[in-house]
Amino acid sequence: MISKILLIFSSIIIITGCNNPTQTSIEPMLTLTSTPEIQIISPTPTPPKSQEALIAFVGDNEQTTSIGLMTSDGQDIRYVTDDAGNELLPKWSPDGQYLAYLSDRQIPLDEYDQQFYDLWLLSVSNEKPARLTNEGQVDKYLTTFAWSPDSDKIVYIAWPTGVKVIDLTDLSDETLGIHFSPPFAWSVKDELAIADHSFLHTAIISLAILASDFAPVLPPEESYFVAGGHYPLNTAHSMAWSPDGEQLAIGSSFALRGPSDLRIVSIVEDEVVTQASLAEKFGNRDSWFPTFPPPTEITDVAWSPDGTMIAFRFSNRNDIIKEPEDDNIEQIYITNNELTELLSVTPENIRCNYPQWSPDSTRLVFACQGEGEENSDIWLVYKDGSDLRQLTNTPTYEGQPMWQPDHNY
Repeated sequence: MISKILLIFSSIIIITGCNNPTQTSIEPMLTLTSTPEIQIISPTPTPPKSQEALIAFVGDNEQTTSIGLMTSDGQDIRYVTDDAGNELLPKWSPDGQYLAYLSDRQIPLDEYDQQFYDLWLLSVSNEKPARLTNEGQVDKYLTTFAWSPDSDKIVYIAWPTGVKVIDLTDLSDETLGIHFSPPFAWSVKDELAIADHSFLHTAIISLAILASDFAPVLPPEESYFVAGGHYPLNTAHSMAWSPDGEQLAIGSSFALRGPSDLRIVSIVEDEVVTQASLAEKFGNRDSWFPTFPPPTEITDVAWSPDGTMIAFRFSNRNDIIKEPEDDNIEQIYITNNELTELLSVTPENIRCNYPQWSPDSTRLVFACQGEGEENSDIWLVYKDGSDLRQLTNTPTYEGQPMWQPDHNY
């Protein structure tokens, strides 16, 4: 895929760890796995040819955060980036051979004390990183980039030039325009779902579905809907295509336009049409999540690889309304592809986020933070809510997990 790129790779320190798992029963079906300290070993070893997909994650590495890898049982933990900067948001390429991530290495704060990031690429076969963008132009935003289905391109948001697409075969980039913004979702049909802010004067944010030839036909400051018309959004935070590229799941937050919702839309005769709404299926906000007042939001939408289920994070966002006496609720839910069922898979006293499916669609990995705790650990659960277990158990941060897609070494 990216064999055509001429990249200069830098050397890194590889870190590994060994686990001595102990299990303790926690009501009702919780299993803890202890993860001892991680120790430095010799640099740049050849990684083992694992027969199962790896889980990439972000973890504390001394004074910074780094990208790590582990097996699905929480074993063989190793870090694949050093401590030269903060690394965030690892995302596997669809072919499972590369990790793209954000890094603030040697990037100073701007005049407003904001930190910006560059986009980096890591080859899993040799675990060497390469810088894709320069001068800290990538904004720190949790949906700031997405892979194309052929693993040859990445769409990302840059400042102040707007949304760009970088072609990894020659490192060229195209600017889509400053009126587009995250969230992004790129389908196997090579259609890009993206938020369009060109109607801001009417306080409407709409959804644009762009075909694969979007870059040459998008003049600055103009909307150009190739595959579908615009669709009013209610402050969309996360989007995910179905595996066949026929439907799009959109998670949104509570706003003046209505309650937080998970909607499934599709393109019908070049128009974006709602096929299902979780809020409509389960009634209004009060009957759906009766103990959680607004503002609420649905984020971290993840469609299972077999196309039958959707996972998402639901939050009551008490941090917005500044009521510290109320706990922030962040729970992981699973629903079917028709939004007719709803299953909570996380304990009530733990705040969880970033659910990601295993390649066989049987398990879900996510990050959780215990009540009153500052650290975060990585957890695992089966799709029916059974065998909930903790993969890491450290006093530091481990989060933003992502399961490697089906891969062939």
